[in-house]
Amino acid sequence: MYVVGNELSQANLMSALEAGLQAMRSGEHVFDFSATEKADSAAVAAMVAWQREAGKLGVSLAFQAVPSTLQSLMALYGLSTHFTSSAPVPERH
Repeated sequence: MYVVGNELSQANLMSALEAGLQAMRSGEHVFDFSATEKADSAAVAAMVAWQREAGKLGVSLAFQAVPSTLQSLMALYGLSTHFTSSAPVPERH
């Protein structure tokens, strides 16, 4: 299981994206967002890129503990059904 960092946003998109791709290429196919406290639309872009790479590798990718704000962004963009994910995690305050 690959644990996504505490932030996945425009500020760190490229490094986070590459870390996820490396994890996938190393055999990780479950991405855990339980540590992710900050996510913006760049997180959705990363998820799309990770999903695309999983398709190229012929593997199924699953996302777990996706924060509700990120789930909302996925719904806004019409992408909710394109990802396998567990129930959203309540927001941390």
